[in-house]
Amino acid sequence: MGGEYKKQVLVLVSNTNFNRGQVQNQNRAVSLLNARGISFETLDGADPTNKELRDKLFEISGVRANYPQFFLVDGSDNIPRFLGDWEKVEALNDASSLPDHILESNPSIVTWQNVLG
Repeated sequence: MGGEYKKQVLVLVSNTNFNRGQVQNQNRAVSLLNARGISFETLDGADPTNKELRDKLFEISGVRANYPQFFLVDGSDNIPRFLGDWEKVEALNDASSLPDHILESNPSIVTWQNVLG
């Protein structure tokens, strides 16, 4: 399933996060993406070697120190685009599970297929 999409998901996480809710959401995010077969990479924002890219991602999202954050990377330009936070991705995943007839009747509902191409 992951190979059929044009875009990849980049998940900004923190492996030294002490916020239990954020840690749970990071773990749930990885499980969700794996279950969907969606190609993704994680970037540890707490790793000093990732500071420059982490700061760039914070600038793109407008959100600092809140994990996980999700970005779409298109292979044609490799420029990350902010997808959303955990709540946005969870809602996107829920919408992607709706029956086809509901999705066909409501083309404005955004799904993984819409987002990833």
